[in-house]
Amino acid sequence: MSVFEYSSVFIAIIVGQTANELLQRMAHIMKQDRWLRLYKVEMFSMCAYLVVATSYFFGYFAVASNLNEITIFSFLGPIIAFSLLYFLAYFAPVPHPRENISDIEVYFVKNLPKSQILFGMYVVVNPVIQALTLDSNLLFEPYYQAVIWPGVAYTLISFVYRPAIERFGIQRTKIGAVLFVVIWLTITLENPLTILTGR
Repeated sequence: MSVFEYSSVFIAIIVGQTANELLQRMAHIMKQDRWLRLYKVEMFSMCAYLVVATSYFFGYFAVASNLNEITIFSFLGPIIAFSLLYFLAYFAPVPHPRENISDIEVYFVKNLPKSQILFGMYVVVNPVIQALTLDSNLLFEPYYQAVIWPGVAYTLISFVYRPAIERFGIQRTKIGAVLFVVIWLTITLENPLTILTGR
């Protein structure tokens, strides 16, 4: 195995645990009556979390697979970043089956603003951590900045979720959030960091 393949095993485990957290929440939604009509936005949010986790793992793979040696600092940086992603999944705005909560919308309304602020901050912090620990020159690359600046916008918009819910109601806020996340995911998925190429 290469240096990267050996060191990425632990990160792959964390990403797998993150996916497990999200998939269990998605399964919990699907167990509810009329979930497709009542909880489609909640399901979409969990799918978006899963896409982000996968795309960041691809990004790490694309950057780190070229390394011939990895220091403890460049190993711990991505570990910290992906551990933060796991905690975001753990505290996602959809209940886990172990919480035994069936009123998903009330839970979603209560936890969405806080979780989205943390999620927006993570979108900015994660690329910075990976760049500083793997290669600081990445911060000046256009494709890295194409992830960071939409992340800054997402962080700022996250602070208006609670006022938006109070003023426009949860249904309209959900629709607005979905439209914004679709735009943001489109930018993320078109980024070269989310495309693996053979060498």
